Amino acid sequence: MNKYHKLKVNSKLNFMKDKTDADKLHMKLSDLAAQYRSSLEGSAEHYESLKEYYEVFHELVKQSGGIVGLDPDAELPDRLMPKEYVEYWLK
Repeated sequence: MNKYHKLKVNSKLNFMKDKTDADKLHMKLSDLAAQYRSSLEGSAEHYESLKEYYEVFHELVKQSGGIVGLDPDAELPDRLMPKEYVEYWLK
């Protein structure tokens, strides 16, 4: 094992440790948006991913003290984004 490999492995292991709770919530939103996009419309997984997305989104807003920008991969289609998120960006 060379030094580069060891450094690469260690940086992967420390990746989540260095993340804040808000960073983890952002990542969870990305995962849920991807899950939603990959699930069959009308399936239980489709609805569960939406439900959990809204819960995580509201927790992020609560922890951040307001609406925060999301990466495009963490967003749902516009018609499904939480109302307060859409209204914030339309101001």
